[in-house]
Amino acid sequence: MMRDRAKQLVLRGLEHTLRARGISEADLPLARKEVLEWAKVQARAGRGRRGIVGALGVV
Repeated sequence: MMRDRAKQLVLRGLEHTLRARGISEADLPLARKEVLEWAKVQARAGRGRRGIVGALGVV
């Protein structure tokens, strides 16, 4: 329940920001989808990133 409310809060904030940036109501669903996809890709990239030492193996 709390997770659903948090998700709705984030989506409302995102939509508000997109409208403030000049995104039309007709383009809002596509813009929202693109931003959420970008955020998922960024999160995945951050989780998979290793430091230089972490990437070295014993040869």
